[in-house]
Amino acid sequence: MVARLPFFLFVFACLSASLSLPSIAQDRPGSGIQKNGVPAVVPKAKPGMSPTGLPIAMNKTPGAGVRLSGNFLITLTVKELERQVGEVTVLTSSSIVNTNANLDTSSTPESVSFEGTLEEQEGGIFAWDYTLGYKLPVTTGTSGTPGSQLRTTVVEYQSYSSQGSAWIRIGRSYDLLKSGGRTYSVTITPATDP
Repeated sequence: MVARLPFFLFVFACLSASLSLPSIAQDRPGSGIQKNGVPAVVPKAKPGMSPTGLPIAMNKTPGAGVRLSGNFLITLTVKELERQVGEVTVLTSSSIVNTNANLDTSSTPESVSFEGTLEEQEGGIFAWDYTLGYKLPVTTGTSGTPGSQLRTTVVEYQSYSSQGSAWIRIGRSYDLLKSGGRTYSVTITPATDP
């Protein structure tokens, strides 16, 4: 036998249930209610904390990484048999560095690139996770018209790269890569104040 509730208890139960649920009219974009009907609760962040409760690095610059304690010069020097082929120097106060530059001004320049993340340590040392790349021009052929002294040289570039991690002491030079008779060295120094 099924017990029957008096009509007013039934109406009361239905009204109570409907008051605790969002209405269809409220379930729309911008109403603060997600599609599945669950209220979207976004906690207010405390200063220095994200909405998830994790600390925010207060010295971060959007898209630029963590600010370093000052300005630093990162110099990449390329030598071949003790003769300097070229040098690239970058000024940064950010932990993220990304550079691509030519080593010379010829019509077929050699280029180097380096990118990485610097992390300042105690005692004037940086932990550096890096990728070093370089492109060398290679003559792949010549062409010309028979009987003409005009010749065209065909040059292509070959790319090479190396990646790793190193502890870099401020002011000291480190050989990151030796390849094909060349040495690629890096030095990090503090920039002089303006």
